[in-house]
Amino acid sequence: MRVDISMQRMRTAATAGLRVIVRQLEPLLLAFLIVAVVLLVSGYDVPAVFKSLLGSFVTDFYGMLRWATPMILTGLATAVAFRARVWNIGMDGQLLIGALAGGAFALYVAPLFSPNLGVLVVLIASLTGGALWALPAAILRVRWGVPEIITTILLIEIASLLVSWLVLGPMKGQGALGASMSTDQVDQSMWLRPLKWQEPATVGFYISVAVAIFIGWYLMRSRHGFEISIFGDNRQFASYAGMNNPWIVVRTMLISGALAGLAGGLEVLGSMHRLPSEFAANLGFQGIAVSLVAGNNPFGIILGGVFFGGLKAGGTTLQLQTETPRDVVDIISAIVILVITARVGYQFLGRRQPRLLSRFVRSVQEKEGA
Repeated sequence: MRVDISMQRMRTAATAGLRVIVRQLEPLLLAFLIVAVVLLVSGYDVPAVFKSLLGSFVTDFYGMLRWATPMILTGLATAVAFRARVWNIGMDGQLLIGALAGGAFALYVAPLFSPNLGVLVVLIASLTGGALWALPAAILRVRWGVPEIITTILLIEIASLLVSWLVLGPMKGQGALGASMSTDQVDQSMWLRPLKWQEPATVGFYISVAVAIFIGWYLMRSRHGFEISIFGDNRQFASYAGMNNPWIVVRTMLISGALAGLAGGLEVLGSMHRLPSEFAANLGFQGIAVSLVAGNNPFGIILGGVFFGGLKAGGTTLQLQTETPRDVVDIISAIVILVITARVGYQFLGRRQPRLLSRFVRSVQEKEGA
């Protein structure tokens, strides 16, 4: 009976995620409209651009799943943090450190184990690396009130410089030249199995979906997930209820960073098979768009990740087919973030406006009475 009830609740949550996606289509449509206008003014063939961009959903199915894998995980990292109103914007940095930790363990530690155990060790290292990179921002927020928006963004640049220095220095592979500088290749026995021969998507996609289901359960069914939701909705009430608010912030940042770090580990084992000196995919930034479109719902994030993964896959061939910059995908993500953020801010101010007006009227009446 309990299993049936739990499954029913999980199905209800999944349905809610789908409804959120439908409701969030407005920002996506607006983003496409704005991009279409900009492309039209710039002299590009708009129908050809969107045909190439959206055609990847059919013509490059496995490419779509390849990019959906890290986007689902960075989307989950965003959702966990944003549900607690902890503004972790530094998923790119945490992903980089997760990739660094995973790459280092894959090269120097995992060969001491069997291939399957080695993969597990690498992924645990990636989780740990991402979590630890998010920890300074959490401590600064809890101890001294430093906004995590600032610290997490700054940590992205530090992570990028650290990875570049290590890859171009102590970890540099033999024969790595020019812009392709990277570490040595990870042992092939630890590569993640592709979903289809010679296709870019791997079993990492299944891992990301499984993690999304677990995070959905964690946020909606566990005590810690309940604390995150209460803390995000009303921190004062959370304090009155006896919750340890500082620890909630730290725990939330650790989980968020770990998810982003896992995305980095899967990139190393699944797609690149080495650690490059630079990551140019903006996967953390696009994960924010994925989560916002899904309303921070883990089940909706699976669909949102697949959608943005399709756009990313289309962007890789867009420039070749239509001579349009592939940055169009990043522009769409940026517009989605701006539109949804503006709408949330408007709704927030709309809820507060009557309260602010009543306070103003009360203060005027008190002054007149005095």
